Amino acid sequence: GGPAPRGGAPGALLFCPPPPPPTPPGRPPGAPPPRRFRKPAHDLRRLRVQARLRYSVAMTASPASPAVPRTRVVAPALLLLLGIFGMSAIWTLLALIVDKQCAWIAVITAADLALLLRLSHAAPGLPRAFVTLAATLATILISNWTIAATQMGGPMGLPLVDSVQRLGTDHGQTLMLLANQPAEWAWYAVAAIVALWLGR
Repeated sequence: GGPAPRGGAPGALLFCPPPPPPTPPGRPPGAPPPRRFRKPAHDLRRLRVQARLRYSVAMTASPASPAVPRTRVVAPALLLLLGIFGMSAIWTLLALIVDKQCAWIAVITAADLALLLRLSHAAPGLPRAFVTLAATLATILISNWTIAATQMGGPMGLPLVDSVQRLGTDHGQTLMLLANQPAEWAWYAVAAIVALWLGR
């Protein structure tokens, strides 16, 4: 061969390195390409463990939701007790004042108890209607019992609590049957119908 080309080693003109890849926009020329970030294996495991823990906590916390129905049962029960004893006291006091049985108060009692259940956001339906009916019958029984006990213990100077305690079951039943005439039983029947109607 001929003499080597000037200014370079033999074969320099035959081998040309490939041109560098184009530089992406926004990166300075000559900067190394960005490395892809990969999370270590222990980080991935930790994330999986955290996800499983959150799922287990959510599953165990879900049965606590029935705590809401408990409040829906406690509030109506307290209001019903307040209504039963409150209406019984009013009924007994009015009956002693006018010296009559005042059975018509049973209808007002049924409407009042149904209103209390509605205000306490009790679930509507037949269960609420039967609860209203049971509370109305309980008020009728308590009122008749206290009226009979007071009429028997009052002339002897006994207070209400002692009169109620000393009144026997047979004696109290006899007095209630004698005090309630067909008109009073009719009022009680109307009260039962009102309790079922308004208590739905």
